Amino acid sequence: MARPYSVFISHSSRDLKVARFISGQIELARVGYFLDDVHLRAGDKFRQVIRETIPKCQEILLLLSASSLTSHWLPYELGAAEQGGLHISPILLGVTSDDVARHPGWLGLVSDRTMLPFERFPLYLQQLRERAAMPQDSKVIRTPPADRPPPDAPPTRELQREIELALQRLRLRSP
Repeated sequence: MARPYSVFISHSSRDLKVARFISGQIELARVGYFLDDVHLRAGDKFRQVIRETIPKCQEILLLLSASSLTSHWLPYELGAAEQGGLHISPILLGVTSDDVARHPGWLGLVSDRTMLPFERFPLYLQQLRERAAMPQDSKVIRTPPADRPPPDAPPTRELQREIELALQRLRLRSP
């Protein structure tokens, strides 16, 4: 029996508020997740929990921000995810892919991956729902539906409003 699809949310503790918002949206999408703030208990050995949890997930969401780029945990979690063959989804929060590529220690770790800015998070959720619905051993590449805009298309008004409301709730300002 296949395990339910789940996402390991990798983030800086300084971005916990955004990580909580993300976990709530993932939960609303009916996809499982691991968030340290929710799942760790006092006294847990964090390294051990990471080693045990990441292989149980199918995907890692890397919340890349100015804070997380200096974290020593995110590269560790990314390495464990790559070793386990997880789908890797970098989400940019207040930084650009150029910022990530220029940062020592991150060069090459995610620079060859498509990175979505947080403002495009609803697109990530749509793609996550699609991945979660696929058989987990499937290597089939799906053709995007004709009615779905390409990833670089500007967001629709409805999507832009959803993003603005999310940013207001998080008290963030779009750049």
